[in-house]
Amino acid sequence: MKRKNIGLFIALFLIVGSLLAMLFSGLSIINVSKLQRELDGLLDEIDEKFVNMSGEMEKEVESTKELLGGNGIVENYLILKNYYENTSLDIARYVSELQKDKDKPYFRFFITGTENVWIGIKDNVDDGSYKFQKTYKPGMSEEKFYYFKKPDVETEYDIFISPESYIKAGIPENVYLMFTAFGSGKLVKVPEEESIKNLKKEYNLYIPGS
Repeated sequence: MKRKNIGLFIALFLIVGSLLAMLFSGLSIINVSKLQRELDGLLDEIDEKFVNMSGEMEKEVESTKELLGGNGIVENYLILKNYYENTSLDIARYVSELQKDKDKPYFRFFITGTENVWIGIKDNVDDGSYKFQKTYKPGMSEEKFYYFKKPDVETEYDIFISPESYIKAGIPENVYLMFTAFGSGKLVKVPEEESIKNLKKEYNLYIPGS
């Protein structure tokens, strides 16, 4: 009788164990399926974002081509900007050349030789900083330097300086000053061994009232 009860117990145990195993197996399958669905959903979302991002990148590339490509917005802007700046400079120079007042003396630099020459101007020899400085190519300067009266119209080519100005030239032996004053003109050379310490005294400039 006891053996029969033991056998029945073992049989029931095996049946219950099998049922539990099937139950857990079913739950595992359900969890795996749920996880698979979530993973598939995540992959689909990633694919959608990638497609959208690719489309945006293509739009950006096309937009960049339109901006930087031939006859693009940037090229047209640079052409227009360059034209405007050159036109403004040409007008300023034209206005500067029209000014022929005899009572407003000025000078220009004339550079000889083949080398570029740096020139700096201070208000006086003791001044700490240069009021004007530029590297000139050989030839006559576009700028006119007024030292008695200011021109009627001041452009970037018409520069008013002190008659006591200090002038420093990188290669003084290659620099001349072309003076135009009160209906006459003269050409003078910059001292070779030293800079012009005082423009008025160096060239004995006539300045009415001084």
